Amino acid sequence: MKTFENFAFILAIILVSLLLVVFKFRTSYKYYVPVAWEHQQGKTGGQPVITNVVKLPSDCPAANAQITNDLYDYYKGSLSKKRGFTGLHKAAIKGPFDKADQANKIRSALIREFDDEWNPLLVTDFATFCDH
Repeated sequence: MKTFENFAFILAIILVSLLLVVFKFRTSYKYYVPVAWEHQQGKTGGQPVITNVVKLPSDCPAANAQITNDLYDYYKGSLSKKRGFTGLHKAAIKGPFDKADQANKIRSALIREFDDEWNPLLVTDFATFCDH
């Protein structure tokens, strides 16, 4: 009986230790709302581009630059021909926000704001990853 109690005690210590390690090293995230403008030299009519909310690890160095570069590449590769513009400029990455809800509220407010004067391009499938 004493052996079982010792085993249970050791098992409980191991489980508690594992839980502490898991929670300590759990990745936290920040949320961003990328916004930019369509652009082509000598051409007018470019619209604002608002993407979906982007989630990156909190410890991502230079997250804004990473998002901006990847958004420019995404637009050039996926949308520029269809839209008739060569690229984007004036990127403004909103955030970081601690919660996705906060970022979504800002995104919704930006859409409402731009809807008054523009016809914003709403991108829903933009993704980026943190290059450590």
